[in-house]
Amino acid sequence: MNAPHELLSRLLTAHPWHGIAPGDPASSITVYVEIVPTDTVKYELDKESGHLRVDRPQLYSSQPPSLYGFVPQTYCGDLVAARSAERSGVAPLRGDGDPMDDKVVAVLENDLGYGTIRDLADAPKGLIDRLRHYFLSYKQIPGAGPRKVEISEVYGRDEAVEVLRRSIEDYRKTFGAPEERLRRLQALLGEG
Repeated sequence: MNAPHELLSRLLTAHPWHGIAPGDPASSITVYVEIVPTDTVKYELDKESGHLRVDRPQLYSSQPPSLYGFVPQTYCGDLVAARSAERSGVAPLRGDGDPMDDKVVAVLENDLGYGTIRDLADAPKGLIDRLRHYFLSYKQIPGAGPRKVEISEVYGRDEAVEVLRRSIEDYRKTFGAPEERLRRLQALLGEG
């Protein structure tokens, strides 16, 4: 490794959204966990810096029933919005510009309790009910007036894989191919 590459590898840390590969939607995805069930604070990734920041305290009983985070190198853009419009019949829609915002129920590899789950229909009804309740209520703040939150569709593994694939493609269209970054950086440094 030459000196500029050594220096860059020490100066630049992996950004959780941009610097970590998403994995393969059809088999095993990578998830950056922002919140665990015992957190009384809702954290969110600062998209610019890659640091976790406090979004808001969980002042009430709405704590996530499971690990909660996002899939790196995904983006809710045109392709994800088009898929949602196709399935819902509502058009025009546009992505929100965040890492993919559909909620995907994933199972940890080799998980002793849930490791046999392969599709949403395999999950215990009570777990799905808890997830549904959390996402319908987690933005409600007593005394602040109602916030409109809805679950417009619940879908299984095949559709989740398709949405993840589209969100990875949206990411690449918006931010470029991650494998091209080193080449672009070398060109900027006059090495390429």
